[in-house]
Amino acid sequence: MKLFNIKSKNFIQNSHRLDAKTYLSEGNLVIRYLENSPYPLKNIEYFSKDIFYGGRDKRYYVNNVSKGIPFMGSADMLKSDFSGLKLISKKLTKNINNYFLDKNWILISRSGTVGNVSFTSDLFKGKAASEHIIRIVPKDDIYEGFLYAYLASKHGHNLLTQGKFGAVIQHIEPEFISTIPVPIFPEEKQQRIHQLIVKASELRVEANRLLNEAIQIFEQELNYGRITDKAQYGKISSKDLLGFHKRLDSQYQLIWKKILIIRLCTCYIRNH
Repeated sequence: MKLFNIKSKNFIQNSHRLDAKTYLSEGNLVIRYLENSPYPLKNIEYFSKDIFYGGRDKRYYVNNVSKGIPFMGSADMLKSDFSGLKLISKKLTKNINNYFLDKNWILISRSGTVGNVSFTSDLFKGKAASEHIIRIVPKDDIYEGFLYAYLASKHGHNLLTQGKFGAVIQHIEPEFISTIPVPIFPEEKQQRIHQLIVKASELRVEANRLLNEAIQIFEQELNYGRITDKAQYGKISSKDLLGFHKRLDSQYQLIWKKILIIRLCTCYIRNH
């Protein structure tokens, strides 16, 4: 059993509700902790140039890289590799500028799995995102890494995902995000947290570059995807023929071993 006292103003803030669950929700408990902390509080609106989501117009997908822009949903923003993203048409998609992302923004998933948070690096710049992602554009004079770390923490996540009355919300809006309180740490602590987040972001970009470079080497060495007019010959044992999909077409048998090696090497690199 949990017991604690609440003030009369809490009744007013929660429409005079008397059910205990309202006041025991994780979001309300975080608010109580923040109010009793030694740090002053300011809403996210104070730190932000803008809080919005874009990209609600009809989208047209294309296959040609030169005619499209990589497009991500709320699940894609947590990935480290964006090579498999769909492409939306540069020409046909209306209000295309509302889709674009930039570096050092904070992204929050607003529907589906609510409250996931991502900090944008150079990998995000120039890519497009759906209306299921809320963008926080930090002011120039704040430590955006500190703000991201707070929202990505347990306390920040509880505030993002639980409504005022303790009910788990199914989606969130920019207006709600703007009212979330943030504790103002001493500047040296904010700066230290910010530097760690920025460094981590830079290392992710470098790791992604090295991974792509390694994959490219494997593909070049194995001639994967290379088109040639010359006849290709190869041998395959009856054991392999019967043990791998039991296919007899020669083109498949000539390339499947190369594809398998690439996949195994890629999995090894990603896991190490």
